[in-house]
Amino acid sequence: MRPLPMAICLAILGVICVIFGIIWGVSASFAKESLTYRYDNLCDLNRKCTFRFELEEDLEAPVYLYYRIEGFYQAYRKYYGSRSFSQLRGENANDYDTLGGCTPKISEDDEENDPSAVFLPCGLIATSFFNDTYTLLKDNGERVDQSSKDVNIPSDASLYDDPGPDTEGIRVVNSFENPLLMVWMRAAALPNFIKLYAIIDEDLDAGMYKMEIKNHYPVEEYNARKYFKLATTTW
Repeated sequence: MRPLPMAICLAILGVICVIFGIIWGVSASFAKESLTYRYDNLCDLNRKCTFRFELEEDLEAPVYLYYRIEGFYQAYRKYYGSRSFSQLRGENANDYDTLGGCTPKISEDDEENDPSAVFLPCGLIATSFFNDTYTLLKDNGERVDQSSKDVNIPSDASLYDDPGPDTEGIRVVNSFENPLLMVWMRAAALPNFIKLYAIIDEDLDAGMYKMEIKNHYPVEEYNARKYFKLATTTW
């Protein structure tokens, strides 16, 4: 392509990018969110704690409840790659010989001949599944309806198929089709990340609320930190 047509094409492309940038920037300015609240330093491990906090402005439905972890390297190759795609699809779920992709976390004590010792699902990333729980309450203690049913990316659902409740093995989660597992298995690129935990299909008025947290997930040994936050989106 000659210089002049190329320059025109690049100029047009630049204008298009600027326009989209302005649209996205203006749109993002309408999104609202709460502060991010750290709790791992305030709640002992394996305890249930309740935190009172204030929403400074109204949040219109749908409202998204996120957890945030800082200092956790999900993208470390050995960690991220330790999984069996066929097992996650429900195939040969407890056949040790076909689960090499889960090394070094295939079964308890690396037992090769006992299907009941195989982790369901296996692998480093699955067996370290994030298992803290969050329940949003109004200040009077009334529970706010929330659901984790649709927190995963829809296309991920085709990658998971539970082998059935009667399958021998050590259950890491109640079902391979658990949307929160799908969210966790989609590894974050950076050590500080947020993941969607629940969707709230009602408006939240500004005011005081409570977050009831069951603090199960250990992070102190590697100096990571845990938070929660509420937010809306514009798309």
